[in-house]
Amino acid sequence: MTHSEIEPKLEKMGRELMRRLLQEHLESRGAGESAQPVQGSDGVKRPRARLQRRELETIFGTVSIERAGCGQEGSRSLHPLDAELDLPDKKYSLELSRCVAEEAARSSFDETFESICKITGGHVPKRQIEELVRLAVLDFDAFYETRQAQPAVVAENDSIMVISVAGKGVVMRTEDLREQTRKPAKARKHKMDARLSIR
Repeated sequence: MTHSEIEPKLEKMGRELMRRLLQEHLESRGAGESAQPVQGSDGVKRPRARLQRRELETIFGTVSIERAGCGQEGSRSLHPLDAELDLPDKKYSLELSRCVAEEAARSSFDETFESICKITGGHVPKRQIEELVRLAVLDFDAFYETRQAQPAVVAENDSIMVISVAGKGVVMRTEDLREQTRKPAKARKHKMDARLSIR
């Protein structure tokens, strides 16, 4: 094979290797089974445990996770391993979702779909791209409200530097002007008034 044939082939093989490494790591973590009955925030104990499988679409491709689902009749199953791994509720990993949001901010949904297929091993259909982008901006306002609510911490001994600059008139180089404008420009005297104050 030529270099130009080897390079893209290696890129695909490299992604598949990374996907397998991630799959192996997830399997080595175990199913997240708990010796004690799992109790949710609703106060309900869930003594029944059975293995449940879910798929996760990542930047390397699709991996599957087998984890213990703890349940009780009339209550939603809880998966301790999901919490331990901080897995999203949706099928798409947080890293893949971040890539989708960043690409969608730069281009259209169609171009985002093509770009994600090219630069990652993940597959995200256009409809899901739109949904991931909507989810990405849900906590935007809350995030900035939290940041504005936090007061700036300034130590008593810290100094504050304030710079104020005012510039008036810009000296223009006359070498590249046309003959008609160069002569009047050379004849004129330029004033430069700049004040710099540091307190």
